[in-house]
Amino acid sequence: MTVMESQALTDLLGRAGASDTDREAWLAERRQGVTATEIRDLVIGAISMRRLIDLKLGRIPESGDLSYIPVIGWGREREVVIADALRGSGIDAETRVFHAVGN
Repeated sequence: MTVMESQALTDLLGRAGASDTDREAWLAERRQGVTATEIRDLVIGAISMRRLIDLKLGRIPESGDLSYIPVIGWGREREVVIADALRGSGIDAETRVFHAVGN
């Protein structure tokens, strides 16, 4: 690993937050910033910028636990299967929230 790669890794690890092994802390951290899923929803028009801002500022309530929706439950089940299939390939599962450099 080069010095530059080492510094980049140190920076990244310094921005690691809660793990989903502590689901409440993980969800709390996700609520503080914009997630990749929310960016996707903005791009495909599933949510408006105004609604996302209102959600993040607590002006409107969150949907809460959506695990009862079949596709979300299926996704959670598949995460384990995919992680198992990738084990040993050099791609490791990550459970932590990572924060952008400039929030």
